[in-house]
Amino acid sequence: MGDIAVDSLTHEHGRKLVQVLKKLPSNRTKKYPNHSIEEMMKLKNVSLMSDRTVTKHNEKVSALFNWAIKQGYTKENIFQGKMTRFLKKEIVGKHFIQDELKQILGDGLAEESVDKNRPEIFWVTQIAAYSGARLNEICQLNASDIRQEDGIWVMSLLNDAEDKSIKTQSSNRIMPLHFHLIDMGLLDYVEDVRNSRAVKLFPNLKSETNTRYGSVISRWFSRYLKNLGIKKKGKKLP
Repeated sequence: MGDIAVDSLTHEHGRKLVQVLKKLPSNRTKKYPNHSIEEMMKLKNVSLMSDRTVTKHNEKVSALFNWAIKQGYTKENIFQGKMTRFLKKEIVGKHFIQDELKQILGDGLAEESVDKNRPEIFWVTQIAAYSGARLNEICQLNASDIRQEDGIWVMSLLNDAEDKSIKTQSSNRIMPLHFHLIDMGLLDYVEDVRNSRAVKLFPNLKSETNTRYGSVISRWFSRYLKNLGIKKKGKKLP
């Protein structure tokens, strides 16, 4: 930019600073201590400064000009807003990928369920994977909600009791059971629950004030994924 009076700088100078910074190599003072700015800008096949580093340099100059304004040396910060602050964005898939599902639904799930004597760990996870139902919809099921209609085994997801809640009125539904759930023995589990005279399909789960029946499973599932080395953020089983 040359030797220019601070109050003579324009917005074009602010834009030029960012353009220059983006052409400079990373760690330039260590790698190229004897090069001028112009020489470094002409270098080929070098690693350039990251957007984050460029932003930091521009912010330092901008901060200096804010001070200059307060001291009366200039009236405007021509370096402010010339580069959008760099933010790292994590791209997260909406659902688990196939390999992750194999891990989640693998032998470890059944083993943990048996070891802890918590059948709901196994069945809630499997039903979520093969039905697309929401966590609380599954956890609040009554044993009577798994039944046969016209020769077809179905799961009733209805807001038909005081301790049940469905996200929207249109979410009330009756859906057929996936054949894989039947093959795994879900109907045998349902029969055992009925024989025990329990009302809820998962008697170990209790309704909590704010989060209803799904709280315990939700906390367990987060720990389970962490142990598997799978990131949960933003992902769903269905």
